Amino acid sequence: MGTVLAMTRMIRSFWVVLGLFALAGCGNQTEPGLASQLGGRFIPALAVEAESAVEPGAPSPETAMLFQVSGLGIVGLGQLVEASGGRRTYLGETGYSVTFEGDVMVATRGFGKDLMAADVSQVRAAIAQRSGTARRVHEYLDARDQISRQVYECTFELKGTEEVDLGLRQVETRILSETCQNPRIVFENVYYIDSNGTVIASRQFVSDVIAYLRNNRL
Repeated sequence: MGTVLAMTRMIRSFWVVLGLFALAGCGNQTEPGLASQLGGRFIPALAVEAESAVEPGAPSPETAMLFQVSGLGIVGLGQLVEASGGRRTYLGETGYSVTFEGDVMVATRGFGKDLMAADVSQVRAAIAQRSGTARRVHEYLDARDQISRQVYECTFELKGTEEVDLGLRQVETRILSETCQNPRIVFENVYYIDSNGTVIASRQFVSDVIAYLRNNRL
């Protein structure tokens, strides 16, 4: 599948990138702050708490994730910088950030038309069940810097299995498709789930301008 192949190419260069991060870690570092800006039809609001900040350092399979946004030419490693209340925020090499609630993306910053916040409680329940329907709510900033809320009705369906090459390991996964729509737009998210129930790779919709973000664990 194209998603997995694209992510596999990224993984091949992981150890090179890891070395670069290790070298960069020798210099002065400051913890990134998440700017509060919205972007299109998605929105997750993020509050950074000092006690939840992750100490900066060289990336590892436990604290790094690979990201790709084809429309922006972004392919690179994101470092975990915050973990709090079931949310994890990763900072990319070029300054963008991506936040997940569980395994579902709920916010981005630095892409342009960002997903500012999202209500994905029903989505997470459907992923856990591997089927069903859910409603997701995305918030974006419109041209007047006002919040625009988009509501989507989503259907989940298992679509077979696939062995995913994570570079450091091969993982057999089940493919879960999430098809969402409202009167204005339709998109399909794809989740690759291992035997432990962990989403190890996915393709998730950001906005109508950015389209999809692909990510995978190491």
